[in-house]
Amino acid sequence: MIFPLQALQIPDIESTVLSNGVRLQILKDMQMELIRFDIKFSAGVRYQTKMFLASFTAKMLFEGTRKYSSEEISEMFDSKGAYYGVSPELDHVNVVFYIPKLFFEDLLPIISEVLFDAVFPEDDLIKLQKKEKMSLRVNMTKSSVLARFHFRNVLFGDHHPYGLFPVLENIQNISKDDLSQFHHEFYMQNPFKLYLTGAVDDEIKRAVERSFGNVQVKKDAVKEKEMFFETKSDVDVVLPDAVQRSLRLGQLTVHRTHPDFVDLGVLSTVLGGYFGSRLMTNVREEKGYTYGIGSSIVSLQDASYLAVYSDVGKDVWELALKEIILEMERLCNEKVEHEELERVKQYIAGSMFRSMDGAVNMIEKFIDLDNYGLSFDFLQKQMESVHAIDEERLQTLAQKYLKPADFVKVVVG
Repeated sequence: MIFPLQALQIPDIESTVLSNGVRLQILKDMQMELIRFDIKFSAGVRYQTKMFLASFTAKMLFEGTRKYSSEEISEMFDSKGAYYGVSPELDHVNVVFYIPKLFFEDLLPIISEVLFDAVFPEDDLIKLQKKEKMSLRVNMTKSSVLARFHFRNVLFGDHHPYGLFPVLENIQNISKDDLSQFHHEFYMQNPFKLYLTGAVDDEIKRAVERSFGNVQVKKDAVKEKEMFFETKSDVDVVLPDAVQRSLRLGQLTVHRTHPDFVDLGVLSTVLGGYFGSRLMTNVREEKGYTYGIGSSIVSLQDASYLAVYSDVGKDVWELALKEIILEMERLCNEKVEHEELERVKQYIAGSMFRSMDGAVNMIEKFIDLDNYGLSFDFLQKQMESVHAIDEERLQTLAQKYLKPADFVKVVVG
């Protein structure tokens, strides 16, 4: 049975600005026992001048300050029942804390010191370099990881940080001075964003102002460099001992703010975005070439790309590739059946509702939207677009964005 699509319940986000111009966004949930505190820095791979510089800086934030050692920092958080995590990404670095409300104000000065007074001890840098070398050596033997590296390199080329292929020797080239300089420019001077979730009251907001409102950020601290993409030719890398081959097909596509973006997401879902998709039904269920296959749109600050991905048996990779291309061509040449489209609409709507279930999910969705200057209003427009799309629109999009000849192909294994 197909159920009518419902409207999303959009929560209120309180927005305020600290005395230094840093923006603080607040999602209140007075039933939460913990305060979630997110700090988003524009300090990802996109901004680094040396390979591994962005991730190393993020991973070493909690290794010590001028006042506290890493052990003391860990003890202060553990003793208060607090949790923290650091996520270095291509565009951003997100630092998140979960702290009992009772201890939130006590830990805020420590958080500020960790983020803005990190000293990057030499001994800990050497340990991290050894660890990352070992990890990269192992990853370079995995077809799926190598395929991801090659795929981004083919899509973005050698002149954009998104596309740079990791080189083992470059790990040793990172120095303490490199980390300190990158940290000074992209953490201490470049404006960052703050997000509070939970039982947030006026006293908590004043405490955030005391600890973060005095950071001397500069609006134009980072000068944008001119970067460009250079999409390269298909790649086929043979790993003699591999038991599978990793397939990646894709192309650069419209950005998240483009009018076609939401509807293109529906098309991607039909192709390979859920368990009942065309690719899963054909390549996995009927042919048995793989345990998993899918398609998705990845949005980044400078570009978006549409990708098809799967790991298949090394003896059937050509057959699997043929079926992938066949399903893309079918969407270009034939209209999707009405019942299939309605099923996909229901799946997308359900996913959207699940992504807004509870304050933690809501703030994660909001932060993702905020990266692109969007608000929760975008989700309501997305729901309306999903509701309105029809079979003719999907075929038109497929003929524009899903032509196999426009897709680069990477095969590793």
